Amino acid sequence: MTPAAPASPRTTRGLTIAGMILVVVGMQVFIIQPGLIAIFVERMALSEDWAGYIASGEMAGIAAATIIVALAGARVPWRTAVRAGTVLTCAANLASIWISEPALFLVARSIAGFGCGFLISIGYSVVGLSANADRDFGRLISLVLVYGAAGIFILPSANNAFGLGAIMFALAVLTLVAIPASLRLPAGEIAGRTEPVEQPVRY
Repeated sequence: MTPAAPASPRTTRGLTIAGMILVVVGMQVFIIQPGLIAIFVERMALSEDWAGYIASGEMAGIAAATIIVALAGARVPWRTAVRAGTVLTCAANLASIWISEPALFLVARSIAGFGCGFLISIGYSVVGLSANADRDFGRLISLVLVYGAAGIFILPSANNAFGLGAIMFALAVLTLVAIPASLRLPAGEIAGRTEPVEQPVRY
């Protein structure tokens, strides 16, 4: 008698799709940043210096979160990291609707980048568990590029029709997609570690 082995994260297709969703959600600003920064400058009358500070603040936030996941990932459950990143990013995007002071806006965008860094890092880790990681990474990069191209194409029209506040609200709503995606993650799974797959018992 050979009992069926339990499903492993390495072979669960739903987990891989969840990882892809997390990366796309986390890339929400990074991949469309040139178009978004142009809107910031136009709507907030920012100088080139402040525009550069805001862009670098978001990237610094992503980098900081990535380092934290790399150093402490073995002690941080995936679901916890994803939900913390979702809350930070959503809150920062909503705050960006009402903030007009450049220094405070820089803080908000840095926090948004920090939250996105958790989603990106965990998402890539999840996709890396796929049994066909090379193929799935290719699909993921294609998906991110399609999102980026569509986002940059739509941004000018969205800015003219609805304004910066509506764009920030849309990004906040997009962030919430990470919550149902996180439900696919094993409750006890730890970033950087996979669950052992039980071997069949033969009688």
